[in-house]
Amino acid sequence: MDAHSLKLRDRDDIITKEGIIFRVMGYQHPPEGWICEPLYAPKSIFSSDNPRATRGFPEISYYKFYENEGMTWVWKNYPFYRVYNKPLKTELIGVKNNQVATLRKTNDGLKELIKEQKPGDFLAQKTLEILELLLDESGLQVDDFGIFGSLLHGFHHPDHSDIDFVVYGRKSLSRLLSVLDDLYQRQSGNIVLRNEFDGFHQTYIDQKNWRFTRMSIDEYIFHERRKLIWGSYTDFSTNREIKIEFEPVRTYDEIEDEYSNTEKITSEGWVVVEGEIIDAKDAYFIPSVYGLNLEKIIEGKIPGKEIKRVISFVEEFRGQARIGDRVLVSGILEKVEMKSSEFYQIALTYCDKYFDQVIRLIT
Repeated sequence: MDAHSLKLRDRDDIITKEGIIFRVMGYQHPPEGWICEPLYAPKSIFSSDNPRATRGFPEISYYKFYENEGMTWVWKNYPFYRVYNKPLKTELIGVKNNQVATLRKTNDGLKELIKEQKPGDFLAQKTLEILELLLDESGLQVDDFGIFGSLLHGFHHPDHSDIDFVVYGRKSLSRLLSVLDDLYQRQSGNIVLRNEFDGFHQTYIDQKNWRFTRMSIDEYIFHERRKLIWGSYTDFSTNREIKIEFEPVRTYDEIEDEYSNTEKITSEGWVVVEGEIIDAKDAYFIPSVYGLNLEKIIEGKIPGKEIKRVISFVEEFRGQARIGDRVLVSGILEKVEMKSSEFYQIALTYCDKYFDQVIRLIT
């Protein structure tokens, strides 16, 4: 059995024998396993002082990792959770086939939530009510959606956790974004949704902990607001605000096997450039892919002064730019050698200069 036989894709989760929950990252994986991001760890082996990290109800059972915390912790304490990435000639955090204890797929999670309908579970109830609204407004089907995060694993807190939806495919995403834009503006009906970043002010973010060097807090808020995938719902019976995320995931027929066709990926140093986005159809997926027309090199050197694309594995830069946008890009220049061609790309990923990376509009 290889990694492709189980048809895992971005946002599906793998649970190991220790109970560590890994999230599958993207769609390009070696045959022996999956490249993953550590997401949660049971309290028996990990704890966190971050008040946002607790999971489980009525007692804490898991803690969530934030930023690079999970990568660092697993790399140090569970070094056998790695897979070899042949094109990069390096090991990455991941889970091999024979290390999988349990799988949790996002599409199965929603079907189970609909089937179980647990009485008294406020969050599950609101999830299904919001899903019904979206289906009615969009004409999409249940199969176009899934759930991820604590809802997928059933250790959500009914009164404190958020709602995390998956939407499958480019067409469904386009339709959903149009509906969300309308719902955010309409502000009427039994369930009123709003854009989480409407009226959002930089004072809500701890400026002392802001670490991105090439994107201000105001620029961050601007980009997040226009993505439309961050919603919010206020339940006035409990006076509780629930954040709602809509995570785009490719359909199976949208997944192309780049991994087996890629011979080598070589880092060529750090670059900072300006350019115009000429392709953004896969901007919302992880990895996010942007076609780029290079206009100006600010830092570093680019052979031939041509870039095919920007590819980002960083959550903050998903859906960050649209066709026609002029953008600033800071990241790792990579030479990609395929079996029959080669090209250059700028990669934004987990690295030592994580907070020096960016793709954002030039204003």
